[in-house]
Order: sequence, then structure tokens, then C-alpha cells
Amino acid sequence: MADAVVSQLIANGPRNWGYVFTNESDGTGETNVVKVDGSSTGPLGVVIGGTTIYPASHIKIREIEYDISPGLKLEIIWDATSPQVATVLGGFGRLRYFEFGGLAAVGSTGALITGATGKILFTTVGATPGASYTVFLRGSKGIPQS
Repeated sequence: MADAVVSQLIANGPRNWGYVFTNESDGTGETNVVKVDGSSTGPLGVVIGGTTIYPASHIKIREIEYDISPGLKLEIIWDATSPQVATVLGGFGRLRYFEFGGLAAVGSTGALITGATGKILFTTVGATPGASYTVFLRGSKGIPQS
């Protein structure tokens, strides 16, 4: 068996994107599952001057709303040569990153993570049968519009 998961793209404009994700676990959990794909294989491209441009490593997380079963943790991870955890969620709440332009795929030095792909991955920790999460993830594409 496997966890029952749903990923739905609910907003996809020239600047911003939004998804809702749900998971009802059978205890299997998720490991490094691509949830947002800003690469050329994903749906977030923007047509500028007749050319489709993808946000790739320019993608940012601007807001997260979440409700996660007790005992379950959700790691949101930037895909890269060495993937890095962007944040870890548990319980319920709302995180807003608007004040500083969004949560980007940068390391502790402020430089872009080596090999960043523009993909956001989810990994669950502590999955048990019946554990669940609902996550609304909103972000920006960072594609120059000129």
C-alpha cells in the first residue's frame, strides 16, 4: 500500500504560484517526493516574447499554511546537489515570508545552494497509519518580467 496523497496546483500566474497538498498516511510516509517543480519539466513556465521561461532556482516560498497530525513532521526541502531542508513543520500554523521577499534556496552564506533545481520536495517523519497533513504552499517565480 501507499499513502493517499493529492497535489493540486491552484494558482499559476506570471508571477505567483500556489498549491494545496494532502496526505492520509498508511504508515508508509513520503521521502523526497517532488511537490513543486519550477524546472523545465514542471508546469510553472511563463511565456515571455513567445518563449517559455521557467523559474528554476529563482523560485521562492512566500507563505505556508499547514495542519499536521500530532507526532507527524513534514520536512520541506530544496532539491539540489546536496538537498537542504528549508523548514520543518509540525502541528498547525501559518508562516509568512513576505517581509523579506520569500524563502529562497540559499545556504547559510546567502549564496544559491549548489545545483539548486527549482524543485521543492516533501519528506514525512514519524508517519503512522491515519496520520495526515494538509498544506497550502504559495510562492513566487522570480522570473524577470522585462
